[in-house]
Amino acid sequence: MGRAVLAWGYDRTFAAVAGRVAAPGPVPRELAWEIAGGVLRRSPSTVLDLGGVAKGWTADRAVEAGWAVVVSAGGDVRSADSRTEVAVLGIAGEVVARLHLGIGALATSSTLRRRWKAGGQEAHHLIDPRTLAPAASPVVSATALAATAADAEAGAKAILLQGEGGLAWADRQPWLHGALIVWHDGSVFATTRTEVAA
Repeated sequence: MGRAVLAWGYDRTFAAVAGRVAAPGPVPRELAWEIAGGVLRRSPSTVLDLGGVAKGWTADRAVEAGWAVVVSAGGDVRSADSRTEVAVLGIAGEVVARLHLGIGALATSSTLRRRWKAGGQEAHHLIDPRTLAPAASPVVSATALAATAADAEAGAKAILLQGEGGLAWADRQPWLHGALIVWHDGSVFATTRTEVAA
């Protein structure tokens, strides 16, 4: 994934990538890695994309260390306050739902922002591992609730990438406490376990 993120230009400022003439050529698949007993082994040429997960992990560490009661970091929220509520934004930036988070975590992944053109086509930072190209999904924003922000981050990305089947998948995951999506037409849907604040 790291190579694909770099190839599509997400390692540069938007000003630097805005005038890109061509989309990247085929991105080589890096398969020389394995996880065994909680240890990741990879070849030196493997490039990992830990941006979102690292952001969630950092929010988790700050709350767990007692440095903050609630941390909000670019769409990832970790809370140790039972009263915490989070607003979820829609396509035009309007509030489409208020979720009761309480003690736990939430993350939102979206293709609505951080967009640019590459080879005349719209590009964004959420790369689909099946195609190694920016995800093409009817879901433009996915929010997941979990015990940790790192887990919520992984869940939100998986929901968005799965598109039409994302919410059904989320509802079957015992480690996810709820999920909400914004559809390409602005419609909002949620799993039955998602607690919407009054």
